[in-house]
Amino acid sequence: MVNTYKDSAYQYHLEKFKIYQEQSGEDFEGIEEEDIISKLMEGDFEDLGGITAIRGFVYQYYVTIYYILKMVQDPKNNWWDKVVFEYFDDVSLLRNDRIRFIQVKTVRQNSSNRLQPNDIYSRSQKKRVDSEYDHFNSWIEKLFKNYDVFMDKDPASLIEGYMEEMPFVNPEFELVSNTPHNSLEGLEVFTLNTSFKADLLDDNILKPKIETPVILKDKDIQFSEVFSKPVNFYLEKLYINKLGSFDSLKNTIEGLIEDIIGITHPIKKTIVGGIFSNLLAEITQRTYRDDPEMDKTELVFEREDVKALIYTWSESLKDDASNYLDDDSLLRTIKYLLEALRSEYQDEFKSNQMLLKELIETLDWFRTEFEKQFRKDSKYCLVFLNKLFNLQSIIKVEQFNNDKNKQHIKSSLSYIIRCLVFYPSRKVEFQNSQLLFHTGEIENEKLLFTIYNARNRSDTVIVKNTVVSALQQCEYGSNINQDLFSLIIGEKKEQKTEKSKTSERLAARFTVAKVERDDISIIDPPENLKFINKDEVDAFFEFFSNTTGESVPTFQDKEIEAHWKLSLSEG
Repeated sequence: MVNTYKDSAYQYHLEKFKIYQEQSGEDFEGIEEEDIISKLMEGDFEDLGGITAIRGFVYQYYVTIYYILKMVQDPKNNWWDKVVFEYFDDVSLLRNDRIRFIQVKTVRQNSSNRLQPNDIYSRSQKKRVDSEYDHFNSWIEKLFKNYDVFMDKDPASLIEGYMEEMPFVNPEFELVSNTPHNSLEGLEVFTLNTSFKADLLDDNILKPKIETPVILKDKDIQFSEVFSKPVNFYLEKLYINKLGSFDSLKNTIEGLIEDIIGITHPIKKTIVGGIFSNLLAEITQRTYRDDPEMDKTELVFEREDVKALIYTWSESLKDDASNYLDDDSLLRTIKYLLEALRSEYQDEFKSNQMLLKELIETLDWFRTEFEKQFRKDSKYCLVFLNKLFNLQSIIKVEQFNNDKNKQHIKSSLSYIIRCLVFYPSRKVEFQNSQLLFHTGEIENEKLLFTIYNARNRSDTVIVKNTVVSALQQCEYGSNINQDLFSLIIGEKKEQKTEKSKTSERLAARFTVAKVERDDISIIDPPENLKFINKDEVDAFFEFFSNTTGESVPTFQDKEIEAHWKLSLSEG
């Protein structure tokens, strides 16, 4: 029953996402629908890299989380004690004698798009309708219709036991959007109506639009002939809430969770992130409304139940975090993997001991630097791995010590060492950044690069968007003026249309795929960001592993570095 219900919920959200794709006008090329829904239902949206195209879709879920948390955080000033997702409307707030219907409408972020008043009141013509209500299909009319439909229903047919009194004589209507705060000029009577008691003037924009009759061939239909109350009844109770951008709302939600749990902890951000993730998963897995076997009480998030859930999650996450902080096994794992790489290099470069020596020296530099940072901060291993795997400097608790992750760690360490071996001067840059940055320098020539291991969780488009989004949010990344090279490993492999070719003259020229709008149109990439083709890196080292010390005595040669740098710059 549980698995069947979860499968039904998955299909419901998948169909909902497909509808969103059709209606939003967003570019979803290269995005795997199943990945998005699976991660959403696991509460693991961070893995999707904050792709702009799907933020509008996820925004509604975040709005639900926001009102659930407001209910728990400040019960004195927030009257509702129940939140329902996608039953009466997108979101509904309830008390036994009171209800608010909330509809969520989004515009594309990182663009000049914004809501206009006509987006709110415009109707579309319908050839076939089930009822006369369907002719009144603007956003706000659909919002108002929910009250009438709700009043006509038997309370027991809705959510039995949760509504004791009717007729909810004082409903509230809220339209929530991520539209910029300086938009919707002329609708201030509604955008400022936080009391849901608007003082309507005769010149407000919405009233005459709603009162305009629907003109059919054989008759005209007035709003007052269809809806149970006069126009003013609904408009006085309308609040248009410009709640903020996706990132702003996310930050607000994290702040609410911090207020609720009220703890000081070395990795409090990790606990907040875990609760956020668990609540997102809870919502998506409990909100499938078309299953005839569904227990409708599952749709209701009650204040006391949510408080208990948050407490349970918080305590569990604190225990997990404490165990991680007290455990130095990750450092032992890193050291073990570096020794394994030492053995692999010795075997790989046995024909060229001089190049092998430089690889080992680079490996030893990395190990020394890593241990130095660990002595300064025992959380360094966790921070390093979260930057590598999650592009986050906060600590996300997970089992990094399993065999699969060990392979990903070893591969990542090897690529860092290989990229640094050309440079006698090496440095870990921007220690407080949410990404891993390294710099190599030879005779005043520098290479700045970052690395991200996707662990086979997402395809190339999503992975590149993950990096671009992380850079946009990173205070260090957004201020980098020089060329920044990004090495991505562990993305889901796509079918190759042509084989990688390495110049025999250079033996392996790095090819850099510049981020073009045709390639990734979802997020605007920085002009200085270039993605390194990992396969060409592999080909480069495969060639040199077969050379001798007489023919190629060093990686750290100005001519080799210059030619490599030229190849990188040319793309």
